[in-house]
Order: sequence, then structure tokens, then C-alpha cells
Amino acid sequence: PELLVSLKNLGMDQIQQDPNGDLVIGSLSTINCMLDNEIIREKYPALCEAAVDFGSEQVRNRATIGGNLCNGSPAADMALPLMALGARITVAGVQGTRELDLNGFFVGPGKTALLPGDLLTEIRLPACPDASAAVFLKHKRSAMDVAVVCVSAYLELQDVQTCSKINVVLGAVGPTPLSAGKATDILCRAPVTEDLIEQAADLAVEEALPIDDVRASAWYRRKLVKVLTFRAILAAYDQARHSFEDS
Repeated sequence: PELLVSLKNLGMDQIQQDPNGDLVIGSLSTINCMLDNEIIREKYPALCEAAVDFGSEQVRNRATIGGNLCNGSPAADMALPLMALGARITVAGVQGTRELDLNGFFVGPGKTALLPGDLLTEIRLPACPDASAAVFLKHKRSAMDVAVVCVSAYLELQDVQTCSKINVVLGAVGPTPLSAGKATDILCRAPVTEDLIEQAADLAVEEALPIDDVRASAWYRRKLVKVLTFRAILAAYDQARHSFEDS
């Protein structure tokens, strides 16, 4: 308890924007605190989409974003939109502090890049351009179950139809959360159409590494990857296009 109080005194349970417009989330911020934060609701709604379906109300009151990441689960809900949005993390250890790209943080099932004595202190998200959007989708068996498959997509538009940047992240279909590089490559700098999004979804299936377990078969997970990837990219594109037209 004394250590927890000390960490909170360092601001590790705070959510705020820095002068550059980046969002800084303290690793002790609870899931419900993120849901209640006005900046997150307005600027990063995909985090709310992941948080609102995170366990039960009691769990969300206690679970922290840092805990969800440091658990190293391939199905960690918060990891997907954070990775899609280009999050970086700050780690404090005996050798001082260092900053890591969240994409390189997960190294295996239940394993992260943390060294003995390391402590995740904050997550930093870059400011999102106006003509951009991120989406998180999750399929599960029951109300509070771990995801069978989850997908997050983030994209920025160069013009009303052309994608200038896109990230797609897959959860619960590999040893770690997976960035679907082939799916994003086909869409970047190209006019976005439903046919092209479907091709990207097919490529995401090729990149997925699902297994059979008690929650679902690998075959079923591949089917879900295609459906959820298509829906996530299309939804993100529609949201970004409306933002572009309104700007």
C-alpha cells in the first residue's frame, strides 16, 4: 500500500495532455477512469470501445491500463487500439528510464520487454489529425469472457478517398497482439474501396496465427479475423471520411 501511494504521488494515475498535444496516460489509471476522461472520449474513442467491454464494472474499477499491458496477454483489449494509434511507453528501471514503441513490447505469451526491476510508468499517444479515426471490435463467447478475436484499425486520410496511413492490429490470434502489415500495405496511399478492404481482410487472415483452444477453433478464428478486419477498416474509413468532409 505504501508503494502504491508513492506511485500515485508521482502522477501515475493521471491522464493529461502535454504541451505538444500528446495524450499521457499514467500506468495506474483504471479502465473506468479512462472511460470517464473527456479527452479520451472525444479524441480517442477506440480506447473507450475497448474499455467499455472490459470485464465487469467491479473489474474496471480496479484494473489498470498498465496491468493489462504488462500481463502480456495476446488478447489484451487495451493493447490493440493503443498499438493501432502508435502508442509509446515509458519504462523506469535500475538503469534509468527508457521509451519503447508498444509494438515491440510484447515478445511472447505472457512475456514483455520488461527487465527485472522495470516498471511501466506511462503510455503516450500522439495527437490524432482531424481526418483520422480508430475502431476496436471484439468477439467473445459471453458478457465478461476474454476475446475469441479482437481487431483494431486506425487510419488517416490524405483526401476524401485516399488513405495516407493505416494500422491494423489483431488480438487473440497469435502469441502476441499482431500488427497486420500486409493488410495495411495494400491500403496505404490507395483509393479506399470495399473490394480493396476485403483484400486487406484476406491478407490479415494470412498473417493471423490462431490456435485451437477452449474458446474457439483456429478455423473459426480465421473466419472472425476476416469479418472483424473488414468491419473495423470500413468503420474507421467512414468515420475519417465524415471528419474530412466536415473539416
